Amino acid sequence: MKLNHRLNLTLLPVIVLVFSVAATLTIGETQRRSSDFLKHRLVVELENIEAQLVNQGTLMVSGLKLMLSNDAFHSLRRSDHSHSASLSLQHLILEHHANLRQILPNLEMLQIYDTHGEVLLSTTVDNNPFSPPATPPIPSELQWWTPGLPALSGQNFYLYLNNSGAARLVLIEAFVPEMFGVKHSNASNAANNLYALISITLGGGDEVRPNTLSPTQKGLSLQLSPQTEGLPMSQAQRSRLSPAQQLSGYITTDAAIATLTTPLYLATLSPQPGLAWREIAPLVKTELLLALLLIILTYLVLKKLIHNYIIRPVTMLVTQVKHISADSASTLKPQPGSNEITQLNNAYVKLVDDIQHLAAYDPLTGLANRRKFQFVLDKEIANTLKYEQSLALLYIDLDNFKRVNDSFGHETGDRLLCEYTHRLNKAILNCRNASPRLTRPLLARLAGDEFALLLNDVSSANTAISVAKRVLAITENGLTVDGFTHNIGTSIGIALAPRDALDTSALFRCADTAMYQAKLKGKGRYQLFSDDIARLLAEQDAIEQALHTALGREEFELNFQPIFDANNLRVTAIEALLRCNHPQLKQAGPDKFIPVAESTGLIRQIDRWVIEHALSSLAQLQQRGFGGVLNINISANELHNEQFPSHISTELGKHNISPAAVELEITETTLIDADRQSVSVLRRLQDIGVNIALDDFGTGYIGFNQLNHYPVNTLKIDRSFVHAIGNESGQKRPMVDVVLELASIFDLDTVAEGVETEQQLLRLRKLGCNFLQGYYLARPMPLTELLKFLEQHGECPPAQAQSLPD
Repeated sequence: MKLNHRLNLTLLPVIVLVFSVAATLTIGETQRRSSDFLKHRLVVELENIEAQLVNQGTLMVSGLKLMLSNDAFHSLRRSDHSHSASLSLQHLILEHHANLRQILPNLEMLQIYDTHGEVLLSTTVDNNPFSPPATPPIPSELQWWTPGLPALSGQNFYLYLNNSGAARLVLIEAFVPEMFGVKHSNASNAANNLYALISITLGGGDEVRPNTLSPTQKGLSLQLSPQTEGLPMSQAQRSRLSPAQQLSGYITTDAAIATLTTPLYLATLSPQPGLAWREIAPLVKTELLLALLLIILTYLVLKKLIHNYIIRPVTMLVTQVKHISADSASTLKPQPGSNEITQLNNAYVKLVDDIQHLAAYDPLTGLANRRKFQFVLDKEIANTLKYEQSLALLYIDLDNFKRVNDSFGHETGDRLLCEYTHRLNKAILNCRNASPRLTRPLLARLAGDEFALLLNDVSSANTAISVAKRVLAITENGLTVDGFTHNIGTSIGIALAPRDALDTSALFRCADTAMYQAKLKGKGRYQLFSDDIARLLAEQDAIEQALHTALGREEFELNFQPIFDANNLRVTAIEALLRCNHPQLKQAGPDKFIPVAESTGLIRQIDRWVIEHALSSLAQLQQRGFGGVLNINISANELHNEQFPSHISTELGKHNISPAAVELEITETTLIDADRQSVSVLRRLQDIGVNIALDDFGTGYIGFNQLNHYPVNTLKIDRSFVHAIGNESGQKRPMVDVVLELASIFDLDTVAEGVETEQQLLRLRKLGCNFLQGYYLARPMPLTELLKFLEQHGECPPAQAQSLPD
């Protein structure tokens, strides 16, 4: 995923999350403050309502006193007032009602009662003077004439709810007409009292009137109810309180409700449903819109900044990196500055330089490696063809170098390579000084102890030969490292372009083949690629093609050669030998086509075919009663195949064969080149239970002390030592004798190969060789002939031989 996409997937969610959290917190804080403000409003509204009630109560007291102070009410009696006087007082109370309504718009009525609760005067009568007064709206708890209730005295405020739920505030005052203004609180004088009543409408319920008591703020609901709890007082106690004391109290808030508690009433003020949200909704919408705008603006600004200061420099760096080639100059250059992108650029420049150096040069010797050498050689061959010049490739290999590693260790071997490189560079410098045409010689370490030298624009093969002689002279007397002179030689193969080849791969092959021929001729020499070597290459190519065909057609077969116990000459083992029926390979033999198969990678397919068919044959032999061991030759390539032990184990299980019945043979030269991986594979094979035999022992010059470290069970003495039996001088100890003694020291079994005479057989038995193999005893034969041979020697019962298919 590109950085721009990652930026979008990372930056936008983070910004949205941050602003969402901020918006949520802001809205939460807005709601909290709105709730606090609403509570404050409720308290203020209740305080205002309380002040209104106190003011209206004071006006009620003043209005009632003003009415009773009229002289017309001083002589009012139930027993002696005339109808005309009643009409006059009725007109007077209506007039006072009209006047008082100017300051108390919600005034409902004025009435005067006698002691028994009968209405003497009332503002609620209709226009008919003869109709009785309306029934006073006095609830039962205020009806002082009811038996059981004490008579009222003084001033008393009351609040009650009518049937529709509307609240009324009532003031009742007892007075004596003759002594107006003198209140009687004792019951003895109560019989002389008259009662004046004034009531106002406070609103509520289904009743809606103008100028009734209500909050000034919309969306608030006021509920009034008489005081029944909290501050219970008797009428006498309440009558001693002033209007302000009776109508005032303390305010409490609970959640979104405010309550005014007074001696007379309870006033509850609460917001209507959804009021709080309706009030903050516009602000919340504004905050959300602002958050959205900030998200977009912040995203655009940050994306622009990140793109300019991070993504674009990184993209430019990536673009430059894509155009870097390990074999060309880097397009990246160190940049000044200390920011992270500059540091990344400079670190990458250094890394690329280091990688290019590691990719092109050998870390031990500092020489060009195979990859660098091939790259330069490609260009030089192109120039050679273009300008009709010649160049020479010298393939250099150190002789006996592995002995140094085995005997003195790899550190000594590394120091020897460095010393050889130093001398080689010096020799090449001398060659340049002697031949001015050698302007661009290139020396490379290909692998291990293999080197290559490119000589450009050579006039003839003699120039390359002259350089090769100087190179050979370096190791003429060996190489001295750490005060010890090692017997190291040099073999060189020389190939010319375009004479021998026109491309890098073919030229390498020509030089390598020439070097191999130099080794075969005794080492310590050079060899020019020639027509004879070309024919050898052609033969190898033909063998390779024939191997491909033979594998496709399965033109291979196995022959079997018995191995005998030296003591009783009984067959104890059988070696499986590969043969090929392809016309071109039938006469070549394994000695020729196996090396080609190893060099081309075909050997693994051949090994698998051999193992499969050899174990299948062993299974048939065991069915016939054969109880000996089957020897199978394997290639050195299998020692670098980590899966090979598992493959052997699988095949053994497939054919139901015990591992102890199989012995795998490897050549001594193979073990000379063995590394840790090879030894590990051999040990894993031994862990399975398979035996390991060292074939052609004595030809590879393996160190005797190395035998103790290699997982080997059997030594097979090379046939050349067996052939020498009877021909050695009396002063020279036979090599077979030395090998047998060595095997005895390391507790190894021995097999003598190539036994062809009775003299050899008798001598080997006398020397204590364990097993014998050769034409004198039995030649290699197909499986059917082997069965007959075993039957004749009593190794297989004849009755079972008839059931075995040909």
